[in-house]
Amino acid sequence: MNVVLRGPQSAQWQILARLAASFAVGASFNLGFAPFGWWPLAIIAPAALFALIRGLPPRRAAATGMAFGVGLFGFGTYWLYTCLHVFGLVPVWLTLVLQTVLVAAMALYFAALCYVSNRFWLKPGATRDWLVLPALWVLLEWLRGWLLSGFPWLSTGYALIDSPLSGWAPIFGVYAVTWAAAAVSVAINVTFMPDVLFSRRCLAFAVAVMLFSVPALLARHAWTQAAGAPVAIAAVQGAVPQDQKWQVKNRELTMQRYLRLTGDAWGSRLIIWPEAALPALAPNIQDYLMNLHEQGRAHDADFAIGLVNYLPETKQYFNGILVLNKPGNGWYYKRHLVPFGEYFPVPAFVRAWLRLMSLPYDDFTAGGSHQALLSAAGQKLGLTICYEDAFGSQQLKVLRQAALLINVTNDAWFGDSTARHQHLQIARMRALEAGRFLIRAANEDRCNVLKGIAVDRHQIGKGARRDDAKFIRPAEQFGPDIGCRIERLCRSHAGLDEPAEIAGIFAEAREDRIRAHRDLDVNLDGAAQRLRISQDVTVQPVDGGLVVPEFVLVIDVIAIVIHRRHVDRPAFDHFGEGRIVNVDGMLDRICTGLDRISCAIGSV
Repeated sequence: MNVVLRGPQSAQWQILARLAASFAVGASFNLGFAPFGWWPLAIIAPAALFALIRGLPPRRAAATGMAFGVGLFGFGTYWLYTCLHVFGLVPVWLTLVLQTVLVAAMALYFAALCYVSNRFWLKPGATRDWLVLPALWVLLEWLRGWLLSGFPWLSTGYALIDSPLSGWAPIFGVYAVTWAAAAVSVAINVTFMPDVLFSRRCLAFAVAVMLFSVPALLARHAWTQAAGAPVAIAAVQGAVPQDQKWQVKNRELTMQRYLRLTGDAWGSRLIIWPEAALPALAPNIQDYLMNLHEQGRAHDADFAIGLVNYLPETKQYFNGILVLNKPGNGWYYKRHLVPFGEYFPVPAFVRAWLRLMSLPYDDFTAGGSHQALLSAAGQKLGLTICYEDAFGSQQLKVLRQAALLINVTNDAWFGDSTARHQHLQIARMRALEAGRFLIRAANEDRCNVLKGIAVDRHQIGKGARRDDAKFIRPAEQFGPDIGCRIERLCRSHAGLDEPAEIAGIFAEAREDRIRAHRDLDVNLDGAAQRLRISQDVTVQPVDGGLVVPEFVLVIDVIAIVIHRRHVDRPAFDHFGEGRIVNVDGMLDRICTGLDRISCAIGSV
């Protein structure tokens, strides 16, 4: 028996089906962002939304857009639970309330887009398709980036950093990439829409081809050029777990760890420590900082250190970067603070309740909008801390003088989630927009050298500028974790045809010493290379827990791809947790030799 729904009941099911489809499309949009990187979905998802709202009354269109936004941000910001509850110790119920409010607020932007487009331009046509929809999409993403402090996360342009459309970024910025993506979405919509003239389909296809082709041509032009000699830079990473970083028993161990790791970076002109690297306030460790500065002078090295500063006279806390150099020291203070993370926009009675519940309630103070530009290693620095690199417009004034961009961050707050990968995507876009190197020092996850100049991979070593960099990775694990593994050592991002893995190198408590050797084939630009790993690890108890002492991994040749598609990814971009990685003289050796890759690991 066939049951046919008619009348109001059938209409209700159609409405629910449309809302469910819109929610699913919004959720699938997340696959366009890192770590998945299926960037065509960042074009297909808006195209599907445009098709779903076509011809709908304004209110139903708004509901459809709301469902799209809930799907996008409901799945795309799940990691806020880790930030707020797991590490921030916010109660579960309050965490869920804050997440719900954020998702609803972000979804309202898509509801507004759909309502306005169908309220004033309901009839399909060239004006609605080619002017209104792309313009509204960009306008609302721009508003979302600054209104009520702003939340530019999951903006469309970032998902397209590895697409040909990213070529628009060096000229007009991330919002030009967003506009181009929205216009291509319209072209897809017009092409597959029923009852459309063949000439209109051909025109839509031609527009899509042009939007992809023009940036490919523009990418051949170098919008910036090298200024001065190469500079050796080191990024030091302590990788102290977030839940143990501020424990009193780990304070001295953490401080000594950073000194020890810095010792392996001597020879670099600039040494960078990540955000709030030390679990202490700057006034309380003046002797430590003075000693570090003296060592830097002895080794001709300057420092950029992520550190919390406190001014007793004003009782203000600042999340800052302390620059130590020969001419004189200086501070950069974070300007764009994170709501409910670094400051609490709540009335006094709520703050009193937070204090009673033993929850964080003190605020950081935002730095001034016109801070003096700091210099180190003979370079003027454009400095950002954590997620303020998502606000590109705030860095425009700095770019007039800064030759080098630095971002220090603590992505450990995100846990092992998609957020840290998406934050890296944002940083890559800033480097591409500015056409400068961006050195990114993180407490956990990867430290990166992001290159913003489009250079084809095969041109490296043929006139491309040489850039020295060192990656200093930690080797100790706090707490009871005694495992020490190297896995997913090689990835296929930078010309590797197949990912190669080294796994199963473990340190067991019952063993005094473990030696492991593994061979693997690495195919780099068609040349098979042999990579030999030799590891020597000792396990010994410290403070009641087991700590894996440091060892050094030295790689003679490593491929940093600085062409348009992969401006930040090295061939070997992940070494697991707890390692020191020391890389010298990368770019000038990539295409000239590639005759050997040797790794030597020895316990310190």
